[in-house]
Amino acid sequence: MAAATVILLAATVFLIDANESESDGDLTLPVVSIDTEGGKAVLSDTDYLVCSVDVAGYEDGAGDISGAEGKIRGRGNTTWYGNHTWWDMPKKPYKLKLAEETDLFGFGPTDTYIFIANYADQSLSRDYFAYTIADSIGLEHTPSCLFVDLYLNGIYQGVYMVCNRIGIESASVDIPYITEDPADSGYIVEMDGWISGEGTEETDYFVLDGNCYAIKDPDVTDPLWTAEHFSFIEGRVREAYDAVASGDVARMEGCIDVESFALTYIVDELFNTEDIAWSSFYMYYDPADGLIHSGPVWDFDTSSGNSRSEAADPGCLYASYMNKWYAGLLRTDGFAEMVGDLLSLNRQTIVDTMDADMEYLRSHRYDFEHNFDRWGVLGSTIWANPVEFVHLRTWESHADYLYGWLTASLDHVCSVYCG
Repeated sequence: MAAATVILLAATVFLIDANESESDGDLTLPVVSIDTEGGKAVLSDTDYLVCSVDVAGYEDGAGDISGAEGKIRGRGNTTWYGNHTWWDMPKKPYKLKLAEETDLFGFGPTDTYIFIANYADQSLSRDYFAYTIADSIGLEHTPSCLFVDLYLNGIYQGVYMVCNRIGIESASVDIPYITEDPADSGYIVEMDGWISGEGTEETDYFVLDGNCYAIKDPDVTDPLWTAEHFSFIEGRVREAYDAVASGDVARMEGCIDVESFALTYIVDELFNTEDIAWSSFYMYYDPADGLIHSGPVWDFDTSSGNSRSEAADPGCLYASYMNKWYAGLLRTDGFAEMVGDLLSLNRQTIVDTMDADMEYLRSHRYDFEHNFDRWGVLGSTIWANPVEFVHLRTWESHADYLYGWLTASLDHVCSVYCG
């Protein structure tokens, strides 16, 4: 009998066959083929290459396209650059921009698609679980996503998660774009720890209580953008932050959409995302109600056990003390109760969504296994991977680990907030 490793997580037991075979079934995910002009390699995360795009196998062929014109470049921070001292990320993430708005996968009309590599997430699915759960509990403007097999210049690159970008457009954050009047314009802001090395303070970002906040949309190079627009959104975010810190409920409710913060808190706390203290924390200003809203949620590859910090513990309320917005809200009368009410209302929905996600993943298991024929990293540790991941030697064992971890985390979060 082949040797097996037993992993205990809460009350879940996984038996992992260390000698289980690699992919040996039919591939069933949609196929995206991207060919750059002259077959040039995509080597930059700033300079685009002209390309053509084919899609086959989506909706049984009803969503197929051939020869769509576009351009492609790399994207990401650690996932693009890696760390040349400790690790590399040879499976690269990409940003595809089509010449015309196209509804490729039912996301809605858009010209921009993000291809997430998930090289250091060997379940390949932490982002997928986060976005489907966020959407299921009613968090507005959550990115749409699905998995594809990606070919670049005829070479198989593995399984990628495709999603729409976070931006002001009907397929993403559907709020008004920039106008001449700053108060009538919509804005998306990200707490972004990387921006200080890439942008200019008081032009591309501002600093608030030690964190950098980048203007993600509108584009600060837009002809309508002025210093008054920057001052307006910086002022609204500062006003909202001060209101949360004050503990004055009436003042807070005049600045933020409290329920949106409760919903993103549930997702961020459920997943224990490591970046929550300094990056990938999005907010938007909607001139329709004059409030700062939390979301959309983004970037969960180093979450839900894929960590070497205290965030790896599903019994740790990591977001409650690492994110200053959440910490302040939880000190405010009524916020914890709102979180508990929303969890009680949506707990079964979250469980049902997780079950549906697992069914979807397993229906394409040979695609996910084939990814590791291309990238032979199973049984190793990359970047944030905890050392126990060396015992997870199959894709399915990683998916099962993730499901078990999230189940334990959901039980813990509900025990704290639901009474």
